[in-house]
Amino acid sequence: MVKKKFLIIRMLGNDMPNIHHKYQTLKNLEFTLKNESNFKNTDKIYLLNRIYDKTKREKIIQLLKQHKTKYIEIPFNMSYFKKLPKLNFTYNDLQMMNREEYIPKLLKHNLYLVNNNKARNYCINYGKKNNYEWTFALDSNSFFTEKDYYNIINNIDKKTQYIEIPQYRLDDANLKNNVLLTKKNLPGLSKFEPQLAFKNTSKHKFNEKIPYGLSPKAELLNALGSQGIWNIYLDNERYLNIKTRSFKNTNLERKSRIIRLSSHNSNNNCDFNWDNRWYGIYKLVKLIKK
Repeated sequence: MVKKKFLIIRMLGNDMPNIHHKYQTLKNLEFTLKNESNFKNTDKIYLLNRIYDKTKREKIIQLLKQHKTKYIEIPFNMSYFKKLPKLNFTYNDLQMMNREEYIPKLLKHNLYLVNNNKARNYCINYGKKNNYEWTFALDSNSFFTEKDYYNIINNIDKKTQYIEIPQYRLDDANLKNNVLLTKKNLPGLSKFEPQLAFKNTSKHKFNEKIPYGLSPKAELLNALGSQGIWNIYLDNERYLNIKTRSFKNTNLERKSRIIRLSSHNSNNNCDFNWDNRWYGIYKLVKLIKK
């Protein structure tokens, strides 16, 4: 069997109360499996990232098997979860706290339950260990049209080590997923943080100490020299005292675009998401019986 050059690996995690529909992951996974093309010279794999809900996990696995799509898993460990600090305050108490107060209380739960940068690095390492030249380490709701994907892989400079892919959010224009099946032209790109692809010779990865909601992806984008609104996202410095790294000669290239599918929740708005993300962490912890 001829080895393929590219790997698209998407992370499927826990749907976040407050900003995600309770079946967002399942809905968007089904849409992607049914409608995204099977690209030439490309494998697709999904990473199940600490999904605590056994019913959702089984539905996801059934759907992947139905579409004959490979998956790997970082399992949710209830024993470890029970060792995390108890949240001995109410949701109303949380809403009365300032960010400097509630972030330390929720930090360990965030790092474990969302696990985003650790999962991203897991995807990068998987691609390299399995001899793919390029690994697209994507969030679960990312979708490529044929045109957008081939605009990337057919035009990569030999010196490039990292590809940043501008991301357009359907939610920003109040569009639903089906618009991708009916319209060839969509509105302009969002200012939302790009997705990233990594060459097998790349050296830099995500900082695993930075959790969801504190610029975890933006920190690496900034360190690689990416230019965009995310350059002012320095939550990692303000709230965690983790200095943003700075790398030289990164050979970063910006190409094409990728679509971020609908969250199926009107609360998912970049302008109002900051506190809602952390409130969602609290609600997620409470959903899991400790």
